[in-house]
Amino acid sequence: MVSFNDYFYVKNHLNFWSYTTSDEINLSKVFLYKDFEFSGVINEIAEITALRNNFSTQFTLFHTFFNNFRIYYTKNFNVSLSNSFILSVNTLNSDSKFHYSLPFAPIDFYYLVSYNDLYNNYEKLVFPFDTLTWTLIFFTFGFTFGIIFGLQICPKWFRKLIIGKDVKNPAYNALGIFFGISQLKLPKENFCRVILLIYIWFCLMIRTCWQSMMFEFMTSDMRKPLPASLEDLIEMNYTIVITSVYSIKYNEELINGRNKPKIITLKLKEFSNSYKRALAGETKEKFAFFVSSNVHDSWNSSFMNSLLIMENEKITISMGITMPKNNILLFYINDIISRLIPSGILQYQVNYGSWSLNRPVEAEPEDTKKILSISDLEFGFVIFLGFLSLATVVFVCELHALYVRRQLSKLLGLYEFIRVIRERLKDYHDKW
Repeated sequence: MVSFNDYFYVKNHLNFWSYTTSDEINLSKVFLYKDFEFSGVINEIAEITALRNNFSTQFTLFHTFFNNFRIYYTKNFNVSLSNSFILSVNTLNSDSKFHYSLPFAPIDFYYLVSYNDLYNNYEKLVFPFDTLTWTLIFFTFGFTFGIIFGLQICPKWFRKLIIGKDVKNPAYNALGIFFGISQLKLPKENFCRVILLIYIWFCLMIRTCWQSMMFEFMTSDMRKPLPASLEDLIEMNYTIVITSVYSIKYNEELINGRNKPKIITLKLKEFSNSYKRALAGETKEKFAFFVSSNVHDSWNSSFMNSLLIMENEKITISMGITMPKNNILLFYINDIISRLIPSGILQYQVNYGSWSLNRPVEAEPEDTKKILSISDLEFGFVIFLGFLSLATVVFVCELHALYVRRQLSKLLGLYEFIRVIRERLKDYHDKW
């Protein structure tokens, strides 16, 4: 695991990415042959057939700016390993620890994703519970209606024992209980009453949890998650927009079984206008704008004109500032970030690939809401299973009592038959 948690002290924004940091790394011998993991950002490297003193690789990180768009960029670095470290890895089986230098190269290209997608009200209907909880809920209702319809082919005495004598529409009653409709006719048997109590309590718990969570979801704007890779862009049907100065290549195996990504090539001015319309939310289509740092055309058309300012302890974007030629958004705003970092306001964490405010107060939470899982409702399900077990015991007792009554009735019937025969034999004997 390679982790970074460094401060950026920028001397010149044009030389922003040309710096060297030192950190501590834990590596095993097997780990060097496979890949490196950068705190959640996994970079697949071709397998190293033998340990070398120097090797190069690259990985991709991203920044999320103010819930408006996300910037992805690729970094290249070289790792230099000392001979003593290589010998220690070859001779020791345990993990080794060493210090290294990691020079960053300037970025080649990055892409910006418009962040305007919100969940609609219909998509929020299934948000209150996770997949496992929904599965258990549907299984419970399916089991309930399965028993109701299965009892229609059972003997009449058994159906009355389970449902009750006065209940004529059990399926409609089960559906009405779920929506909170009161029952006018209640069964008279103990088992039927216990079963009805269990079902009413279960429906009340599910209905109350769903309604309370839906009120919170409906009164808040929930945004869809942003894509974190090119695979996510293809999966989420983003339209990739590039300029005419370079082309984009993608792995065919990456889109195996999926639709090919939609790629649009525009001139620089059209590219700038499309980006501004997408950022302003004037288009409903999802775009991913690839920007090259090697573009030598004029950038004075207010493309990506942004300035980082502090307002009420929140970072916002002020639009409309013209950028100099050949300067990129990252370079421009980081010249201002360099003045905020020494004061302890802003800290850059590479391990999570995001900006974080270093304030004494807690930062505002993101647009993520609590979704009820099976662990949150396990108490209700335990009580439900407990009542169901109690109802099963009552049902067995009533079946046993019914069996005993039937056996007694048979014995009484046999005794009555013997008594009648004896009386008739006695009458016959007296007559003769």
